[in-house]
Amino acid sequence: NEGMQYLDGTVVEYNRKTHRYFIDIKGENATLDIVSAGTLNINTTQDITVITEANAKVTATENIELKGKNISVIATETLDLEGKAVNITSGENMSIKAGADMDVNASGNMTLKAAMIKAQ
Repeated sequence: NEGMQYLDGTVVEYNRKTHRYFIDIKGENATLDIVSAGTLNINTTQDITVITEANAKVTATENIELKGKNISVIATETLDLEGKAVNITSGENMSIKAGADMDVNASGNMTLKAAMIKAQ
């Protein structure tokens, strides 16, 4: 391994054998900033994992796009989806299930369209 250790205990290492960089920044308010005047790309043929014991935030002035074979969003407490306009589209079946009560509210008109509508 080749690397540097700073007086505060921070370590920056490169392992030539495994081709791995290891950065361990010490200090209560330790921060790692990566800044680019142009495009910033992260590419790998393996998994990417982001873990934090606090909050994680992704912010863009323009659009954010998530694309994948399957996308799961799991909230252990509350999941909020909010937008000026919200569109949900499925090319096949769609299910909405509630383990308790469900409210559907519209301040304007509400339209249900289907070949058959069933109510219990």
